[in-house]
Amino acid sequence: MLTRKQLGEGYTTVEVQNGDQFRLICDPFFGTLSPDQQSTVAAERSYDMLTLGPRDEGTWSFALSLEGANNEMELVLKQAHRRSGTNVWVDEECLRLPLYFDGSSGCVHVGSPHKTLEELGLDLPSQEVDEDEEMSDA
Repeated sequence: MLTRKQLGEGYTTVEVQNGDQFRLICDPFFGTLSPDQQSTVAAERSYDMLTLGPRDEGTWSFALSLEGANNEMELVLKQAHRRSGTNVWVDEECLRLPLYFDGSSGCVHVGSPHKTLEELGLDLPSQEVDEDEEMSDA
């Protein structure tokens, strides 16, 4: 269990209601624009990287980092959860997701160019997204 102070720097915190869905998105131009355009990720320039699925109700904190380089790069997603009405933070499973660059699309993807997420042993929700479902971008 963690306190809010122990979560550390770099965590983004959101309030979640039962059934809220989450996904990771990528804006390949983030950080390459003028300083006044860099503060937010633009949905019109972004693509879905990974569906994370629903989270339990309460407060969730997420931190993303990159480890490694070139074809040995991983996206590390740390998660902590606090149920509504409590002050106790619980560490959730840390996801380590391999990344690869697809030169034909110019995009970074989770997984491997020749294997499915299941073949890589990543136990993740179905990557089929119902466009009518409300999504929160982490």
